[in-house]
Amino acid sequence: MTLGGGRVVPADPPGIVAPLLEAYLTAHLEDVRRVLGVTLPASEVLAEDLAQFSMFAPPTGALLLALVEEQPVGCVGVRSAHDGQRPYAEIKRLYVSPAGRGRGLGRALLRAALAAAKDLGHDLVRLDTFETMIEARALYAAEGLRTIGPYHGGGGPEAFRSRLTFMERDI
Repeated sequence: MTLGGGRVVPADPPGIVAPLLEAYLTAHLEDVRRVLGVTLPASEVLAEDLAQFSMFAPPTGALLLALVEEQPVGCVGVRSAHDGQRPYAEIKRLYVSPAGRGRGLGRALLRAALAAAKDLGHDLVRLDTFETMIEARALYAAEGLRTIGPYHGGGGPEAFRSRLTFMERDI
């Protein structure tokens, strides 16, 4: 998928997203510190996230990369999940670096993630986003995701759940 001078492709190898994920986590953890007064070491959270990258591996997941002039500027992961009643795909870690912003790549990544979820056989996607991510919530709503209550498996640590917006969309 090509848009705004960039394109979205499968992340191969998956480790190519590590610098983007580190930038995302650094910014996000600063928001967490500012809003909740909780300091989490970015290096530990990054190591934990990278160790869990298998959740984005085919055939039950997808890891996508946004490129501008062949340089990685954004990423998103999709994983298969189940809440005990029905399967769904969960969108995780959608991020576009400052160098990639303003090109429509966030929307392109989201649409590619929705298509990947469909390709994985899902008819429902879910995600969660922190309260400070106003632009992300607006993008998700514009693409048809609606706010729901917390869902099984979403939201990370219990201390954060009250500060999250949970969303879903049929696909």
